[in-house]
Amino acid sequence: MARFKDYDYSQDLMVTVNLQEQLLPGTLEHAINHLVDNRVGLEGFERRYNNDETGQKAYDPRLLLKIVLYAYSQGVLSSRRMEQACRTNIIFMALGCGIRPDHSTFAAFVSELGEEAEKVFQEILLACDEAGLLGYSHFALDGVKLPSNASREWSGKHADLARKRERIRAKIKEKMSEHRRADRGIETEDTRHADQVARLERHARKIDAFLAGNEPKKGESGKEIIGNVTDPDSATMKTRHGYIQGYNAQALVDEEWQVVVHAGVEGTGHDHKVAEHALDQAAKNLEKSKLEKGALSGAYLSADCQYHSEDNLAAAEKHGMDAYIPDGRFRQRDPAFEGRERHKPKPKPKFKDSDFEYDEKNDWYVCPSGKLLKLSARRSRKRNNLYRRYAVRKQECADCPLKKRCLQGPARKMRSIHVPIGKAEDTLKERMMRKIDLPESRRIYGRRMHTVEPVFGNMRHNKRMDRFTLRGKAKVNAQWLLYCAVHNIEKWAKNAGAELSARILRSFGPMAALLRLRSRYDCSLSRYESEPCHVA
Repeated sequence: MARFKDYDYSQDLMVTVNLQEQLLPGTLEHAINHLVDNRVGLEGFERRYNNDETGQKAYDPRLLLKIVLYAYSQGVLSSRRMEQACRTNIIFMALGCGIRPDHSTFAAFVSELGEEAEKVFQEILLACDEAGLLGYSHFALDGVKLPSNASREWSGKHADLARKRERIRAKIKEKMSEHRRADRGIETEDTRHADQVARLERHARKIDAFLAGNEPKKGESGKEIIGNVTDPDSATMKTRHGYIQGYNAQALVDEEWQVVVHAGVEGTGHDHKVAEHALDQAAKNLEKSKLEKGALSGAYLSADCQYHSEDNLAAAEKHGMDAYIPDGRFRQRDPAFEGRERHKPKPKPKFKDSDFEYDEKNDWYVCPSGKLLKLSARRSRKRNNLYRRYAVRKQECADCPLKKRCLQGPARKMRSIHVPIGKAEDTLKERMMRKIDLPESRRIYGRRMHTVEPVFGNMRHNKRMDRFTLRGKAKVNAQWLLYCAVHNIEKWAKNAGAELSARILRSFGPMAALLRLRSRYDCSLSRYESEPCHVA
């Protein structure tokens, strides 16, 4: 019969761990430790403290920043999980030199970063540039919609929220009536019922405070759009997976090594006017690294069709960039799809403009149903052409038996005719439509996807930085800057950090082989949650 060595779980094990040896050269944690120590200064952080002579000593902000950056790289976004990791994970212990801040310390540190997050991002970008990771030849701009720490339940226009408040108050009255009927005149203490009423009253007061302190949120058209009680800066956005309440996180990425040169969030779901701020901020960041003006001048700028607008194209022109931003029908004009129309079912013939009779004396058109199309615009512009526009009244088309043969689609409510009268000056959008169809332009634009899309894939899926845990545009913007800084640190670690790691390992001599291996007592976060590693 086989014999085995004895073992006993009810015993103490003393383990000696050198924290510095846990930050092995070539790893992400070593890169975070090196860059924060050598790049990020304390000047901006020291202004937040007032304990020069009295008060308790504060945690060194560099240690807190190291822990937060590494936590984000592991998908740990919760301050409570950061607190737990500092007690159970050896890498967190090594980065923090054994400190064990509570979750409120981490939460306050991140939410109060403000402009310091931008400086941290800029310093790390400068390190990437000094390492030769920026090519300055092609930049790709894109955005990703991420949910924030706000619920869509508290979204709506002012009128909608006022009705919600009245429903809550009616619910309070109903609860009170139910309670009185249940008591039947006998005073009893129902804690559960009291808690429900108190919660509903808090909700009603919350809506009252929002309606009293905030004006209706206006869109670009001047009309009221949906706001949010919990986070007024956020917006309700449509994604491929449904609607979310969050922010539109933007990133401008250099093609050479996929380094993010600008990061910022917008409280709107569309990208029609975001390029100007993105390019201005990117130029500011890059001018600090290149120490010269016009860091973007002469470079390609690519973005998807959501950015095809006069404002974005004008912003690229202002910075001297060669833009490639297609329109929404760009793919339909692709030569690869020529001949696809023959595979589609042929629609029923529609009335053409030639089917309408023109009355020169009265200057109007008569449709096949006898309705009059009168002059509605003497000078109308459609793309690059000028027209006189004739239209029928909307109510006359509503009950017309020939409507299906006349209107182009179910969304159209009336028929109009455009008579060309001349050419108009080309807009930036029209010039871009002709430019993007050139073979060389399609080739340049084709580089956009492998430049910017992997960046979002790395942050959202590999690093699991797929939501914001704060409220307010300023705080969320700081958190997005840290997310992008983590991505850039990883790029630095895989490229410039390799040479540094080799130099450090050579300096250890015979110990180099041992340092290439993790400490046998080390453990790291698994994909979903931390694995405890208690050290005496």
